[in-house]
Amino acid sequence: MDEGKNTSFMMEYDDEAIVKHRRAAHEKKRLSIKNGIVNIEGTDYIFTRRGFPYGFSMVVPETFAEMPPEIAKQMFPYEDRPAIIISDSGFRVCIAFNCAELDGGGLGNKLPSFQGFIKRICPTSVFFLNGVYHLPNGLEVAHYDYRYPAVDNDLYDLTFFTDLPDMELLGWFLCPVELKDKWEPLIREMVQTIQVETGA
Repeated sequence: MDEGKNTSFMMEYDDEAIVKHRRAAHEKKRLSIKNGIVNIEGTDYIFTRRGFPYGFSMVVPETFAEMPPEIAKQMFPYEDRPAIIISDSGFRVCIAFNCAELDGGGLGNKLPSFQGFIKRICPTSVFFLNGVYHLPNGLEVAHYDYRYPAVDNDLYDLTFFTDLPDMELLGWFLCPVELKDKWEPLIREMVQTIQVETGA
């Protein structure tokens, strides 16, 4: 009799696990820029391609606007902050860009040194994934992501970089760590839409 109860319990547990897995898979599929509109915390985001001053374009949320300088100083509290920062209306989620001179080093080779630098300045950072996206247009985009402590809350950062014709493009995506599960699949898709704009 006890065995029957245990078997029944296990079947119910397995069914519950399957349902949870299916829901998680459905949610992951739903959170895609290819869906046109994605709702996060009650806000609908539409994703469109936007050109940027460094001669590239990328698909980003349509409503993301240039971050005011006073807010940018708070989010990036150092003088050499990114030259381009766009964000949502509440300044909780942002994408930033900067450029550097090309040095001829392979993108994949730079990942350990970039991550090592972060680990030195913030030893409590927790890293997740890293690698290089090989885009259909020929660009390669190196990336790594991690969480780190901030004043009020931990932040999630996905850093990415690629070689454009005349410069190295550096990019950052930042959001509160509790929004990571919502935004991570989206920013990974956005990063893979980077393309050079001829004549820009």
